[in-house]
Amino acid sequence: MKTYKGTDGKDVKVPAEYYGQIANIDENMGRLEEFLTKSGLKENTIVLFLSDNGTRSPLAAEIYDGGMRGHKTEFVEGGHRVHCFFRWPQSTIKHGRDVRELTEVQDIAPTLLELCGIKPANLYPMDGVSWGNLLRGEAWPHANRKFVVQYGVLGRKWDAVIPWQKWRLLDQGKSLFDITKDPHQDRNVAEQNPEVVKVMGNYYDEWHQAVFATYKNPRYIHLGHIGVPEVNLYPCDWQGDGNDNLFGLEKGAARGVWDIEVETKGNYRVELSRWPFESGKALTEGVVTGTSTGRGARPIAQATLKFGKTGQVQNVKTTPEQKRVTYEVVLPAGKTSLDAQFLDTDGKFLCSAFYVKVTFLK
Repeated sequence: MKTYKGTDGKDVKVPAEYYGQIANIDENMGRLEEFLTKSGLKENTIVLFLSDNGTRSPLAAEIYDGGMRGHKTEFVEGGHRVHCFFRWPQSTIKHGRDVRELTEVQDIAPTLLELCGIKPANLYPMDGVSWGNLLRGEAWPHANRKFVVQYGVLGRKWDAVIPWQKWRLLDQGKSLFDITKDPHQDRNVAEQNPEVVKVMGNYYDEWHQAVFATYKNPRYIHLGHIGVPEVNLYPCDWQGDGNDNLFGLEKGAARGVWDIEVETKGNYRVELSRWPFESGKALTEGVVTGTSTGRGARPIAQATLKFGKTGQVQNVKTTPEQKRVTYEVVLPAGKTSLDAQFLDTDGKFLCSAFYVKVTFLK
């Protein structure tokens, strides 16, 4: 892959990571396309290409913003709007055109289920709607929809933007933009459109009241389902310190506990790791990149595992070369918590096990 370094010849620093990532994505999409073609799967495979949030980097937004403003975590269009390409050659989808109706990421699951002939209602209720008609170029019954893009983990009122056709309402309901005329969102037209503000504000109030009523309810990760004997637990799903990015993983100091529900009483294997299992890295290793010789290395010498607040702590010593810690336990059915920790030689807490794999044995 080509590496981008230095300046552009005018003493302007080239954002090497940004351009390098574009090249990396392009290369891997090419590998996928080559595989689908050679394997004969291309015609009957659904390919979906999209990204997370809006632009993550302010620098990237300066390079290309698509006429929008803002970046990830901001409520303007550049903070949440993304591309989405959909391809399925052997289908009735009409390709090679732009779809301008308002859609959201929650629509993807019901769309794929419908296209595959599975009715979502037979599984569980979904917030999104299917794009089936839309992709086929037919009349779409959801063209007048409103929805909410809510940011943050606290559920605070108005940490959000409400899209409705051409309108975007944000800033405590004080700012309204018409993105068809003003994609950069420079002109607040709230005063000129009080009825639009009222309708959208009422929609958000009702939405937030309904959603927040169940927001703080406990949520459990199910283990021991007969059809899914192996479950991976990740730090973004635990109750505790926020840890959903590389910075937190490398720092290696976060603490959290998973709320779990054991569906089947029986024997389980529980494996703990500091790093993703597929990395093959030892518990004490760091990340070796560029000039770094081990960023994020931690002096792990012990591991502990506990289920529930009053459960027995199972402590084991580890070696520097060890890649994972494995327990075999008997778990009763029911709701509890899983607390997995790494300690140093003195028994001092270092971090929770960032990755845990639980396998139902029998």
